[in-house]
Amino acid sequence: MNNYEINNLKFGKKPALFTLTMLISLASMGSVLPAPALTNIAESYSILPHQAEWVVTMFVLGYALSQIFYGPISNSIGRKKTLYIGISISIVGGIVSSMATDFSMLVLGRLIMAIGSGCGLNMTFTIINDCYENTEARKVIAYTTSAFAILPGLAIFLGGELTTYVGWRSCFIFLTVFSVFALFLAKTLPETHHKNNRITFSLRNIAGQYRKAFSNPKIYVYTGLWGFSTAIIYVVSATASIVSVRSLGLTANGFSQLFMIIMALYFVGNIITAKLSDKATPKQLFIVGAIISTLGAILLVGFNQFVEPSRALFFIPLALVYLGLPMIFSTASAQAMHHAVDKSTTSSVVSFMIMMIAFLSSSGVSTIQTNLYHYLPVIILGLMLVINVLIMVEVKVAKQYV
Repeated sequence: MNNYEINNLKFGKKPALFTLTMLISLASMGSVLPAPALTNIAESYSILPHQAEWVVTMFVLGYALSQIFYGPISNSIGRKKTLYIGISISIVGGIVSSMATDFSMLVLGRLIMAIGSGCGLNMTFTIINDCYENTEARKVIAYTTSAFAILPGLAIFLGGELTTYVGWRSCFIFLTVFSVFALFLAKTLPETHHKNNRITFSLRNIAGQYRKAFSNPKIYVYTGLWGFSTAIIYVVSATASIVSVRSLGLTANGFSQLFMIIMALYFVGNIITAKLSDKATPKQLFIVGAIISTLGAILLVGFNQFVEPSRALFFIPLALVYLGLPMIFSTASAQAMHHAVDKSTTSSVVSFMIMMIAFLSSSGVSTIQTNLYHYLPVIILGLMLVINVLIMVEVKVAKQYV
């Protein structure tokens, strides 16, 4: 009897979709909600705008590093206790961030918050794969990852409103309260990792788990697809508000309101992916998503390189990029986990790699001090070209296993 069968016999009920959605959005909310406040944070601490981007970039680094630990921990003590530990750390980080007296303290608080909230992504994918088979898991993942559209989109909107009317510190107070709410929701989950399957927490066992996970060659292409599509989201989160304020003349809340259009298209993309998940093959979803997002990236480059700065010509093509991303993101994440033997440790490995891709991409962009309006579209197109290459590799690899 495998872990999936044991879990369904013991617990009967599935974890609530609402709870999974809140948990998977814990870190994505934390990463993007302060984005509209970056210019204000820079002014408050008398630093340059591109330095303020580290509020997002450092969060992504902590998010990536945290993924190394949660898989082995949850294999030892269970999914729920792991969530309790991670979310509690996130609450501490939120308090430090909201009370920061200098920029270094703020960045430290963001790192702590990220390390804690990183449990949400890892444990959500692990719990889904504890409870659902591949086709059903792909559908559930598509619905839960719609949280990356709904809640982060609302977070950016809320971040703009809070920054404008209350002040930028209120962004971190809100995230602390959201973490407390997530902790309450985690208590309502069933424990999906049966005690009979738990592994003693030791360095030897952890090394063995990671050796097995890293030795699985099938996950690397899917991890790349997942990682580079995630990188686009975090690069935009770290830079779009600065571009909007400096090049398009928007205020913090003006940017957050227009960004809702982009997130609405991303939400639509997630719903389309969920509806097609049991009708279309992964290959078909990859190709359709890549065509849509690549077209948006090409239009974004064309408009922003050869036409005067325009809000419509910036936000509309960017929304098209976001429309296609869920077909790549959700499908790649489901496929990566489908090929995993140890779901929890593989989730840690995969999550670590995708967030490191996102960190390296966003930190690279944070070094650009001028002409960000023109460089950002080129970077997005470059990331989409990498995704297209990986899709061609995936198609060839998939044929070897037919």
